[in-house]
Amino acid sequence: MSKFDELAPGLMLFDATLPNDPNKVFNYHLDTQMAANAGVYMADLYYSVLTKTTDVSVNYIKAVAGLSKALGVEKLPVDNLATRYNKNLENYDSIKSIATQLFKLTTEDLETKHERLAGIMMATYQIENLHLALSILPTFPEILSPDEQETKDLLQRNILSQQSNIEIIYNFLRSTSDPLDPQRNPNYPFYDTALRDLIGIYQEIPDDTQADPQINKQTLSALTSLVTEIRTKIISVE
Repeated sequence: MSKFDELAPGLMLFDATLPNDPNKVFNYHLDTQMAANAGVYMADLYYSVLTKTTDVSVNYIKAVAGLSKALGVEKLPVDNLATRYNKNLENYDSIKSIATQLFKLTTEDLETKHERLAGIMMATYQIENLHLALSILPTFPEILSPDEQETKDLLQRNILSQQSNIEIIYNFLRSTSDPLDPQRNPNYPFYDTALRDLIGIYQEIPDDTQADPQINKQTLSALTSLVTEIRTKIISVE
């Protein structure tokens, strides 16, 4: 799975309208909701860390940790991570390593105890990363400096190269769910359809036209529309 700094290297401006509101964490009570939004908040954490928005990052650490503990990740040292975070506010590499440790501890424990929930978290983490990247892409000015053009081109290429990551998550989710038992897997149809639809958009990109501006524009538009629709349902508290 791609972290946001891999999708969008070099981006330094934080847009508070893009991540999910960390205060909504208290409104997620179903296990599938909590797993889904733990993934969303994890992506938002990486975004805030990348842009060095330290006052916001700690809220996402608490959101991810709180949801993870509610899901049964008992070994998660929440207080220790928060303390280490506050002591390393000026050290970007330390803050990034804390975020990475939080994600590793959460997903590894969920995979051991609740594989289906781990699959959901991985899916929503990837979807939120796409949401952030796709939302940032159109904010570049019309007239770009060489550095800005290089950053924008790299961001677009990275967005368009996510098919294999989505397929890996999709296959993991399928392997941990039983589509024939909707009572046991009430959210499986939603994520199955969402990921298949995303993969379908990527599969429509011809291999030899990755650099075709018109095809890229159409693909990015389709991805933006679908990702927005999926993400709206994921972060809903209903």
